[in-house]
Amino acid sequence: MSTNDKNEFEAGSEKLARGLRVAADEAAEGVRDAGARALEGGMAALAAATQRVEGHASELRGAAQHYVRSYPWQVIGAAAAAGLVAGWLMSRR
Repeated sequence: MSTNDKNEFEAGSEKLARGLRVAADEAAEGVRDAGARALEGGMAALAAATQRVEGHASELRGAAQHYVRSYPWQVIGAAAAAGLVAGWLMSRR
């Protein structure tokens, strides 16, 4: 291999290495950007789901309060029955 061929080979290798570094940097930046977008989308979806769950929980709380105020003795009876069943199940081993 002549000196000129060797120099051309080294120059080509260096150019290839620079090109690969640039491509790798661009790919890494693209992955980071895609990850950031996915994270933002996930956070937005989580916030929307949290709002829906809070709304449903508020409705259920209101319905439970209304039922307890309308039928207090039935609620006390149901709680006592549940306590008896739980106690019986725990005592059985």
